[in-house]
Amino acid sequence: MVNLSWDIRFRQIEQSVNELADVLDPDDKHMLARALFNTERDGLHSALASTPDILYGASAGNFSHDTTFDESMWASMRDLSNLLIVGAADRVGGQAGFTSYGAAVDHAIGCDVISTVPGGALMTFSGASMAVAAVTNLVAKLIALDPTVTANDASELVRPGC
Repeated sequence: MVNLSWDIRFRQIEQSVNELADVLDPDDKHMLARALFNTERDGLHSALASTPDILYGASAGNFSHDTTFDESMWASMRDLSNLLIVGAADRVGGQAGFTSYGAAVDHAIGCDVISTVPGGALMTFSGASMAVAAVTNLVAKLIALDPTVTANDASELVRPGC
């Protein structure tokens, strides 16, 4: 399983274009941002679709927004069976207040996750990226128990529990 603990939203690209493209009018900036977003989304979609034997876990983000309306890059790829889009759940399994959500998002524990940091100290972190790491850990354990588990098998086993 590949952990994609980064998130891209149309709004982020549009803000970058607005900051850098002083010579363009607002409509041209919007069209440029849309073209950049679509190019990146289509390229990533093609790459993930061409590797059906690899399961990907992507962060839903920590924006407390619906990914459908916020135009999340990953949520726009919910048609891919080898992509899990993961938001953070709190310690009792409810949706964390800060996490992004939506029809394409599954949730895993992502609050107060104990992590080892450089130097060996332990710290707690919260976020959708921590939830993706928890799902990646679970998939690794499933494959360790049964090396014949495929990406599709793992997705089907993990998704109902998220």
